[in-house]
Amino acid sequence: CFERAATIAYDSRTMRFNTALRLNKIGEYERALGHIQAAIAIDPMLPQVFRLASEIIKRAGRENELPFLRAQALQWGQGIWEQTVGKRLGVFTELWFLNGLV
Repeated sequence: CFERAATIAYDSRTMRFNTALRLNKIGEYERALGHIQAAIAIDPMLPQVFRLASEIIKRAGRENELPFLRAQALQWGQGIWEQTVGKRLGVFTELWFLNGLV
């Protein structure tokens, strides 16, 4: 049901995020990863997408992919800093990883 809606609203970050969230809850980690990756591609500046992606990757047993996700989140955090409010967001993203949130 959610996946069908996500194919219709394929460019909706919210729909992709919610579909990934639902699939993650029922243990469909590989399918959830596809949707959360699409949500990241649509709006990588939304912090929730990286937290959910981290959770899905861990549950899928693919912890070896976490450094790539971390680098991607830090890259976007750095981009936000350069474009808007300063280094705080980059540091905030780093703290997520240090505290195990991503």
